[in-house]
Amino acid sequence: MAKIQPISTWYQGATHEANVFSLYSTGDNLIDSATFQYQLIELIIISPDEQSSQTLVSGQLGINGADYAQWDAEIDANAWIYQWAADQLNIVLIP
Repeated sequence: MAKIQPISTWYQGATHEANVFSLYSTGDNLIDSATFQYQLIELIIISPDEQSSQTLVSGQLGINGADYAQWDAEIDANAWIYQWAADQLNIVLIP
């Protein structure tokens, strides 16, 4: 998971702010293409020991071609794929 610059979205009849981005692989042929599931999550910190979260948006992304080759060549492949996915969705990761 990664923190993101909050974005507003409509969810169950009200405006909510997604502030966390989750991404995980759902398939990779280990040659030239992979698919990912993503979620935009609203994380609410209630207290230092308690938090609440809900998925506001979910979807899939696919990577192939030159992007797949670059991802495969990266030393920090996880950081690279998170940034690539964030770019595809036009969201901003917060370090």
